[in-house]
Amino acid sequence: MKNLNPATQINPGLNKAECIERLNMLIPESKNQHTLWMIQLGSETKDLWEREFLQSISLKNAPVTLGRDFYSISLNEAANARDLLKTIFPRWICPILHQWPVNPRSEKFVERACSGIQNKLGLEWQNLQVLSATPELKKVVTGIKGRLLQLKDNSENTAASNKSILVILVHPKGLLAGLCGEKLELGSGYAGGLGFLKEKSAHSDTDESQARTSRAGGKISEVLAMLEELKISSKEYPNWLELGAAPGGMTEELARWGASVTAVDLAELSPLVKKNKKVTHLKINADELRTADHYDAILCDMNGPTANSTKIVAKLIPTLSSGSLIIHTLKVTSFETLKAMIQLVERIFTENGAKIIAIRHLFHNRKEVTVIALRR
Repeated sequence: MKNLNPATQINPGLNKAECIERLNMLIPESKNQHTLWMIQLGSETKDLWEREFLQSISLKNAPVTLGRDFYSISLNEAANARDLLKTIFPRWICPILHQWPVNPRSEKFVERACSGIQNKLGLEWQNLQVLSATPELKKVVTGIKGRLLQLKDNSENTAASNKSILVILVHPKGLLAGLCGEKLELGSGYAGGLGFLKEKSAHSDTDESQARTSRAGGKISEVLAMLEELKISSKEYPNWLELGAAPGGMTEELARWGASVTAVDLAELSPLVKKNKKVTHLKINADELRTADHYDAILCDMNGPTANSTKIVAKLIPTLSSGSLIIHTLKVTSFETLKAMIQLVERIFTENGAKIIAIRHLFHNRKEVTVIALRR
């Protein structure tokens, strides 16, 4: 996984107090307030997000569909990234600072679009993410990305210290563009998802060492990418207890990250995962565990009722040291009951000494959401 190998980290290691301080910025504060945003939501969650989870932020109009799961939204009152990310379901968000309502298939669209973006938003961004709202526009996206990078390379005024991200969304009726101050303000860290997360690595179609065991690995990989943005590595969280590990997709990604993993599941791990020297397989029921005091983090992706898996995790929380991580996937039988489920999990975790710092519907989540919590 790119940039997640601890050997490449320049961070010498943080103490737990420093980890807690950084992790509390997982959904970052932002002084920038905006009323216009572009956003991506899972199609199955849009109506619920609008009806149940956006109550504290008033929509001026219903979200405008731009293609696939992309939308633009207009708010009655300005909000910041933290406000929107707390509503759980946005895959990514970015303020709209530039709009160009011109058919993307029109003549000289790419050249004129890039000129307009340069004039409006400049070239002093560090990262560029260009997305297409429909598959048919991918060639236009490629052209815009190439031209903007060319303009940036030729610019003499680019601020090397500027870490902002330029996000561009090309949709059937035009183009939207905006700037985010950092990757975590986008939500996932990468608008459009983490492209390198595939069942087979892009490096090789045949090399077994490059194979991905399962889709589940994508969920923890996105969390690890968020930790990387906070300059937190496996040096701070070297030992993980994973509940419901089989076949080992998440186990595999944690080991690639540099962590040692005790994988708990009665089912077998995949042979590739099982032979990894960083992995220990305990073939027991998770509810047989009585302590997690040897671990820095608990990861739970157990199937079955959320109330049951939450109680199993909660029983172990008091045995963790302060600053330990808890990553818990909530399996959702019905999104209509999700709010009550979250309230239940939050109450149980709080009673057992954990603080929830983020709840997200990640790119690789389906009928589930991911809770990230800290042992207080």
